[in-house]
Amino acid sequence: MNWLSKIFRRSKTDDFQTFVKSISIDTSGPEFADLYPTYEAIREAIVNVGCFKSSDIDWITDIATTQIQSGMNFRGPVQQIVRSGPLMTPDALKAAGLNVRRKVGTRFIEAIAVGTAEEAIEALDLALHTETSKANQLHKLNRMKRIGIDFCKFLGPGEGANLPLEAELTGQRLSIEDAIDLVKSRASEIRRSVFTPEVNFKG
Repeated sequence: MNWLSKIFRRSKTDDFQTFVKSISIDTSGPEFADLYPTYEAIREAIVNVGCFKSSDIDWITDIATTQIQSGMNFRGPVQQIVRSGPLMTPDALKAAGLNVRRKVGTRFIEAIAVGTAEEAIEALDLALHTETSKANQLHKLNRMKRIGIDFCKFLGPGEGANLPLEAELTGQRLSIEDAIDLVKSRASEIRRSVFTPEVNFKG
């Protein structure tokens, strides 16, 4: 029996959480403390979206922070926030300019102060994507810096998915300090990119 068969056989017989833990990377240690955005950073991002009532910022932030800091992809909390409250009927969705097959909660709709529901969803998606990417990029760059790596290479997602700045920078060599400054100042424009370390092996 090969190693792959052993993994999948185990997943059927053992407790699922034990299986997931066995193939996951433990990010609970102090060295991963900055891997995810803080509550304050997420709250600020949601406030800056400019779509939501001030009275609803906290519950939106609570959902986003809890799920993101548990390791969930940013789309998970977006979906939960959008579906908060009793789900809208097809007629209500149509009246709001939304696809009648979408699942949108009334609590989310009632939280919108400015713009349409679709605009609020897109803005929330962008905000959480940017914050999770920013924290992840800074975490990796700071780890490179701590172990003495001075330079890295910028790599965009490629295949037509690059944002303009990503297309411009793809393949470029950057100092770690310049890369950190880039992430801090233009995070939303490079949110789908990665930085790979430049490692020089000395004989």
